[in-house]
Amino acid sequence: MDESLQNETRGADAVAADGPLTTLRCLGGAAAPGELRRDLALLSRLSESARAHYWQALGPSLVEPVPPELERRLDVFCAEHHAEPAELAPAIKACRALLRGAARHGVDRRGFLADLEALGVDGPSVALLVAGFERAVGGLRRDAARRAIGGHGAVLTGVDWRVDRVMDTKEARGLGIDVAVVTLRYRDATGDKTLTLHALPDMLDELRRIGVVG
Repeated sequence: MDESLQNETRGADAVAADGPLTTLRCLGGAAAPGELRRDLALLSRLSESARAHYWQALGPSLVEPVPPELERRLDVFCAEHHAEPAELAPAIKACRALLRGAARHGVDRRGFLADLEALGVDGPSVALLVAGFERAVGGLRRDAARRAIGGHGAVLTGVDWRVDRVMDTKEARGLGIDVAVVTLRYRDATGDKTLTLHALPDMLDELRRIGVVG
């Protein structure tokens, strides 16, 4: 997995100052820092509204680098959902470390759940985090793969298509031939680009076979 996810778990060698040693799958088997347990406990202190909408704050916080507008968005979130910034920010940081670590180390839902239980996270908070685990970690791993292959060439980021019918040309009338217009969106070292291609019936059948067009 790419270096940005690896860097997220550095510094996890610290051992909790008190209590038994807790090693975590999400930290690659390293010991849990003492503040991790403490910060995760803050989830239970958030308002009911903040907990109900927690992934609206956590989701955008997972990307690397952190978006410059994130602090303002979290301020708005706190105001709208009656959350204390001093409680929300550490909770977000702790969850971010675990989720990015899970993506880095290939931890599945069951392993993530085991780590939360090992950290003593309360049941409602466990349910809250597990509910968004698959989507969040899947997105992080896709981003990591995209960055990994992006260094070696263009990366396909999307496909748009439509089907037109060619009726008449200067060479022939009444053709009635379907033509697929496929636009590939991709990103290379210079930025985002598009490439539009036209496909005749034989290739249109092939595109349908692989699910590019309906």
